[in-house]
Amino acid sequence: TKEERVTTVYAIKLRIENAGGKLKPGMPADVTFGNP
Repeated sequence: TKEERVTTVYAIKLRIENAGGKLKPGMPADVTFGNP
């Protein structure tokens, strides 16, 4: 249902630049993907 999709959690792997070193392994994050 639409309500269940809001609370569903998926583990994913991303490769992003972290030149400032602010991101650490294992840190949680909220990610939003836009529609193409």
